Amino acid sequence: MITTVAGNGTYGFGGDGGPATSAQLVNPEGVALDSAGNLYIGEFESNRIRKVSNGVITTVAGNGNHGFGGDNGPATSAELYEPWGLAVDSAGDLYIADYGNNRIRRVSNGVITTVAGNGTPGFGSDNGPATSAQLWYPSGVAVDSAGSLFIADYANNRIRKVSNRAIVTVAGNGTPGFSGDNAPAIGAQLYWPGGVAVDSAGNVYVADANNNRIRILTPTGPPCAYSVSPSALQAPASGGIVTVGIQTAAACTWAVSGLPGWIMVTGASSGAASASVALAVFPNHSGATLSATISIAGVSVTVTQPTAATAPLPPIAAVTNAASYTTGPVSPGELITIFGSGIGPATAAYATTDPATGKLATTIGGVQVLFNGIPAPMIYASATQVSAVVPYEMASVAHASVWINFAGETSNTDQVTVAAATPGLFTQNASGSGPGAILNQDNSLNGLGHPAAKGSIVQVFMTGEGQTSPQGVTGVITAVTLPPPQVTPAPLLPISVFINGQPVLYTYAGEAPGMVAGVMQLNVQIPANAPSGALSIQVSIGGNMSQNGITVSVQ
Repeated sequence: MITTVAGNGTYGFGGDGGPATSAQLVNPEGVALDSAGNLYIGEFESNRIRKVSNGVITTVAGNGNHGFGGDNGPATSAELYEPWGLAVDSAGDLYIADYGNNRIRRVSNGVITTVAGNGTPGFGSDNGPATSAQLWYPSGVAVDSAGSLFIADYANNRIRKVSNRAIVTVAGNGTPGFSGDNAPAIGAQLYWPGGVAVDSAGNVYVADANNNRIRILTPTGPPCAYSVSPSALQAPASGGIVTVGIQTAAACTWAVSGLPGWIMVTGASSGAASASVALAVFPNHSGATLSATISIAGVSVTVTQPTAATAPLPPIAAVTNAASYTTGPVSPGELITIFGSGIGPATAAYATTDPATGKLATTIGGVQVLFNGIPAPMIYASATQVSAVVPYEMASVAHASVWINFAGETSNTDQVTVAAATPGLFTQNASGSGPGAILNQDNSLNGLGHPAAKGSIVQVFMTGEGQTSPQGVTGVITAVTLPPPQVTPAPLLPISVFINGQPVLYTYAGEAPGMVAGVMQLNVQIPANAPSGALSIQVSIGGNMSQNGITVSVQ
């Protein structure tokens, strides 16, 4: 027996607060039921989710405007864009395939958030955080008894799964078509999968729209289980790195989420199989103990941090490129100089090597510089100026927090952006301008008294070249090779050199032999037709130009 339970058959929106059978609906595309028998309706064209409870209809999500907005606020004030499939979990949370927004949204206790999709149509970020992934017109969503989401990723011809906030593909190779029955689902062809459902045994059913079929995905192994240790830890007041271990099967994905502003992940924030997660905890000068519960592989981990017992160091005044003394972004391996007052010893301390590793020491004169909690190789330390090397580990982050530890005290944290390259040329007077720290072909110091011959090769020294190939190692001293260097780490990004504004040739670009990784040497040929005198020289790496005002003297 068929009956109508919602909608009066008239196209439009109306009737909220009254009998569902008297209400107007607009292209209902998705329905779901919760454990109490309440009916949820996804209205594709009205950009709303309606609910029928005890015969009365109301709106529970969407303000009727198509667009994206309202996350972390009341669901009824949010914008949706052609919502399609719906699902409700055992806790009563509602999941919405927000088709036009390329996202999966969740409504919990009346508040809406995004749980999958970054809003950009496409395919990407499998094995990473679900909110960073690309979806393409998600049209169906289902949730299993363990709380895992299954998404019909319509235009990607895939079924995606979100578990522990990480996303993976479980069916479909991305190529539209029909193939793969009775074989691993990941290699099968789907063609515009429009709907998805899951039963109590974990079988996943797919409405394979353009193949005119219903397909079934049958689990082939046990569900993923995760063990995280420790589940509670205390970080030092001065900040630093704390590590949490994850134990799980090789095919099981995980992600880290829920981080407060005073904790960052150093390294990967998602992955698969057993792993260690390093958390960088910033210094605590708040005057109170800090505590946060974060999620690692779906397991709650509590981090607490006492407040510093002593007053912080004076604040960092500036973080600059050690060659150009310009402020702004930093790059992996860049030599940087930090300015301040009372941030180091009264008597200057200079770089030393750790006899155990052969690398630059990370503490000199009682001073340590940390990037997201990772100690930086130290170059110089005094009361007003500290120089260090940006760890190559920063290549995987977009932003970093920098602070100084000195004599048991900790400075404020200074936030810096991490760029691929930030080139700066060293100068003879260490001012960031004037004659460059350049050697002539006979290894004499270039200058007006010793200009370079036209057609000769000069050695230019700089920093901020970014990641190298082979990959840069933090604090290592670049090997000296004879004859002059031939195989040392070279910048990954393209290089251009300009003298007097004109592009010129270079014969070598790589880490400077005998110096810490992050100091780059360029062997540049002076053009045969170059004018005489002090000529400007600049270097571009990956489109990022070094500072103005540096000169090379030419006969």
